[in-house]
Amino acid sequence: MANYTKLFNSIVTSTIWTEDDSTRIVWITMLALADKNGEVQGSVPGLARIAGVTLEACQAALDKFLSPDKYSRTLDDEGRRIEKIDGGWLLLNHAKYRAMASKDDAIQSNAERQRRHRAKVARNLTQGQTDQCAYCGDAAAGVDHITPISKGGLDVDGNLVRSCKRCNNHKASRHLVDFLNDHTLPFKLSESSILGNKVLSQIVTKSNGAWHFITQTRDIAEAEAEAESSLTESASPASVENVPNLELDTPKAKKPKSEPPDPRREEFVSIFREYIESRGVTYDRPNAADNAQLKTLLKRKPDMTPDEWRDYLIYIQDESRKKFAPAMIKDCGSLALVCAKIDRIQTFKDSGQ
Repeated sequence: MANYTKLFNSIVTSTIWTEDDSTRIVWITMLALADKNGEVQGSVPGLARIAGVTLEACQAALDKFLSPDKYSRTLDDEGRRIEKIDGGWLLLNHAKYRAMASKDDAIQSNAERQRRHRAKVARNLTQGQTDQCAYCGDAAAGVDHITPISKGGLDVDGNLVRSCKRCNNHKASRHLVDFLNDHTLPFKLSESSILGNKVLSQIVTKSNGAWHFITQTRDIAEAEAEAESSLTESASPASVENVPNLELDTPKAKKPKSEPPDPRREEFVSIFREYIESRGVTYDRPNAADNAQLKTLLKRKPDMTPDEWRDYLIYIQDESRKKFAPAMIKDCGSLALVCAKIDRIQTFKDSGQ
């Protein structure tokens, strides 16, 4: 069975690299021939033949490896590199470097496994979307998180769109509307691609030459309607003064007022930001889904106090950890998902506390 030996870059700063070419070649050859226990089976003539050096040069190199090295970085065995065993030689530091190589390989393997898993999840969640970039319309090479992972975004279908590498790199960890309204981009975004995407079209809209979150645009429209209604009610035309009973005969229809913002909203968002940043995640501001879900929760739980809100956050995170569910723990980083979880809990008594 073929063996694998990792050559660490630290070899170029070791004393072995100050030796002559033949000595270095013999050492690297022995590293390549060593089995999992660090044993090199063979004879001096056989090793010389494999290394491609003379018999004398091979013997001289072995003598150096068997001798103490006062400049060696390894204090064990006085810096000796090998010792004689029946049938060949034993590399003295083989176990140490094999463990280091195994750790590096495990890290790289885990990173590659996570990359493949993320790619598989992204493909599954973006099924039904075109192969064009949702931002510029060019061919898509991957996916983009609408709300970045660093700001609490999740691997869910409502947070993923197909994207080309260029748009993905330029958007980076910015909020969606900040990216869409960036006029310094070295390329043009496609309005038709953005509005034609089934995910983005539910989140953003364009008005007056700028992109806005749909909930933000709706809030502005409601504020304008409320202001207009207020002006209409305060107006008193002269014709009305001359006809006192006009209001009784033809009552004026009043425009429905929009609901005032819940005074608890800002405090709840501030508490959530403090909670999420204590877990090492940057949280800037709520996105469209966050605003909508929080508004619904505040309506359904009008008596919830800031202290109760904080207790709910702690309870949800503790329950997720008790169940050892990484996906549930990650959900705690999304204000929208947290609100949805709390909305399903009637009281702490119902939740088991």
